[in-house]
Amino acid sequence: MARVYVITDRCIKDMFCVEVCMRGAIHPDGDEPGFSSAGQLHINPKRCIGCSACIEACPNGAIIGLEDSPAEFSQFAQVNAAWFRA
Repeated sequence: MARVYVITDRCIKDMFCVEVCMRGAIHPDGDEPGFSSAGQLHINPKRCIGCSACIEACPNGAIIGLEDSPAEFSQFAQVNAAWFRA
């Protein structure tokens, strides 16, 4: 099973993660509707393959692996998934 990565509220929408995601799993990108009103970027859990390129690209540590994070970050799995159900 692939690792689960999510973007937390530390996200500043700098787009570095979008640029390195080979699966196009991170949205909204700068050209998509909703970018300006989105508080953060989100990882589509159905497209993410757990490669960790986004983690390495994020300069402020906004992307985490849920398996390795404290319980208080578990909410971000729902936040990220909800973006793609809307």
